[in-house]
Amino acid sequence: MLSLLAREWRVLRADRLLGGLTLLFCLLAAYGIFNGQQYRAFQLRTIESLRTEESGRLDSLDGVMRRLEAGDSIRISPAQDPRSPAVAGRSVATRWLVFEPSPLSALAVGQSDLQPYFVRVATTTRQTAIVNEEIDNPVALLVGRLDMAFVVITLF
Repeated sequence: MLSLLAREWRVLRADRLLGGLTLLFCLLAAYGIFNGQQYRAFQLRTIESLRTEESGRLDSLDGVMRRLEAGDSIRISPAQDPRSPAVAGRSVATRWLVFEPSPLSALAVGQSDLQPYFVRVATTTRQTAIVNEEIDNPVALLVGRLDMAFVVITLF
């Protein structure tokens, strides 16, 4: 058995294509990891900007509500009155539902570029949700992202 393995190892070493393929595989794996890390960093930046926007909007709403409770005569149309549940659920008091990327998500981006990782929770219909989602190039979505999982599963 040992002599068979030694013979196979000699045959593999004699084949010059193996070194090139190993180098190509390592380069693709490194690029897959780099690409996954870049996409995860992009997701984290997007989530942080969503949280900043949400906290600023809700803080502003809190100030308006305090002024209204104090009896301040702010000119607010009924369509923009934050005390109305319909208005609050449609626009001013909506929240972002976020699916945080895990630390290992950089290795397997998968279809996370196709499936939204954040959505605005509101009382509006689903047809209006397309405005709040990220729009990307369809050709880039069709091709997908090269990640470590694709390199290992498909190319190895």
